[in-house]
Amino acid sequence: MSSGAEERDPEHIHRLLADVSSTVEFVEGRLLRLVREAARGTVPLQDLTAELCFLSKDLRNCYRQLAGAADRRDLSFRTMTALEHVDRHCLWLYRKIYLERAFYTKLDLEAKLRSSISAEGYAIYQEILCEEDGERELLAQSDAEVRNALLGAS
Repeated sequence: MSSGAEERDPEHIHRLLADVSSTVEFVEGRLLRLVREAARGTVPLQDLTAELCFLSKDLRNCYRQLAGAADRRDLSFRTMTALEHVDRHCLWLYRKIYLERAFYTKLDLEAKLRSSISAEGYAIYQEILCEEDGERELLAQSDAEVRNALLGAS
C-alpha cells in the first residue's frame, strides 16, 4: 500500500532509488565476499585492491545519480527518507571500501618492507609506527582529556 504523496513523486525517481539501492546492495555483498576471501588467503592482494577500486568506482557512479535526485524539491517525505537512507549506506560503504583497500595495501607494503630489510631494521620501523600512533592519539584528545592526563587520571 503506497501513500498518496508517494504516488505523486515522479516515477523515474522510484526506479532510480530501486536501481541505486540494488547496486549498493550488490557492491556491499561483493565487498564482504572479497573481505572473507582475503581473510582465507584465496585472492591475491593485487586482485583484491583492483576489485576494491572497481567497487569504489561503481559506488561513485551510483552516488552521483542519488545526489541528483536528492536535490529535487518535489519529493515526498517517504521518498526523501528513503534517499537519505541510501545516502548513509553509500557513505558507510565508501568508507568501508577505502579502509579495506588501505588495510590490504599496507599489508602488502609491510610484507615487501619486511622482506627487503633486516629483522632489526623492521623492529625499529615498528617502534616508529608505535610512536606515531601515540602522537595521533595525543593530538586527537580533547582539552579535558589532556587535563585529566596532567592530573594523573586515566
